[in-house]
Amino acid sequence: MPKLVIEQTPVKEQFRGRQSDFRKDDVDITFGYITNTNDGSIIMNDLPEWVWRHDSLLPQSFMLNGLSAHVLNPRQLLEEKEVYKQIGREPRSKDEDSKKILHRIIAELNGPLGRDT
Repeated sequence: MPKLVIEQTPVKEQFRGRQSDFRKDDVDITFGYITNTNDGSIIMNDLPEWVWRHDSLLPQSFMLNGLSAHVLNPRQLLEEKEVYKQIGREPRSKDEDSKKILHRIIAELNGPLGRDT
């Protein structure tokens, strides 16, 4: 069985302790560390001002090398990309590309085989 080779990439200072970034071939993978608060909110670790959508995690979990993980709902990712302009972050071409991909994924989830409500 071939060994899974993933390269860990540096994380910006403001995200240390909140995520780990990896790269396999040309695919970037981010593992985010979240906290479920007493009132049921979902936040990034130690970042209470950034409250995620109540449905920010897909309900099903996936196994990755023996670890159970939840995947971020594409709507949460899209919302983050769209908020960038409102908070004064400079738009990047990769964000626009990501938004197109996320719109396509959301449309597929809403299609006849995968109603996402």
